[in-house]
Amino acid sequence: IIDVGSGTGDLIKIMQRKKTNVSITSIDLNIEMLKYGRNKFINKKIKNINWINCNAEKLPFKDDLFDKYIISFCLRNITYIDKALTEAMRILKPGGTFFCLEFSTPQSPLVNKIYQFYKKNIIPLIGEKIANNKRAYRYLEQSISQFPHQDVLLTNLKKLGYINPSYTNLFDGIVCIHKATKI
Repeated sequence: IIDVGSGTGDLIKIMQRKKTNVSITSIDLNIEMLKYGRNKFINKKIKNINWINCNAEKLPFKDDLFDKYIISFCLRNITYIDKALTEAMRILKPGGTFFCLEFSTPQSPLVNKIYQFYKKNIIPLIGEKIANNKRAYRYLEQSISQFPHQDVLLTNLKKLGYINPSYTNLFDGIVCIHKATKI
């Protein structure tokens, strides 16, 4: 399994609970986040996790290597999303599965209106008052708002050659899981 944009390693922790013998490659462009995630596992004597600092748009792996590609709350931060999706396809084995968990677009107009207000006004306020970093939380709002709609990402996956692409909306589409398979 490759965990792209692994950050704090939270997904690795969940995967380790489910299957302790799975080999996981954790990658992140931000070396400090990668170190932070790795430090969570140092005392646990887990040997089947590789930590690699690299860019999702140009992965340092051979073709057809991974059974699963997981990216969670990271794809919206990648400059060239299609490059990252193409790289995911390249490194997945035939029959391998792509999973993306990301903020998305609410389906209900009412929920969408409330969510737009929340993103634009409340998220930056939280950043200013709690984290003392309004700018970072303004970026969060912008990256969520600029991320493609569920159907657009689904179409992109189809165009790139993934088969059986689908998505599951959570919380009316505020969060969405995309899934696709490599032929």
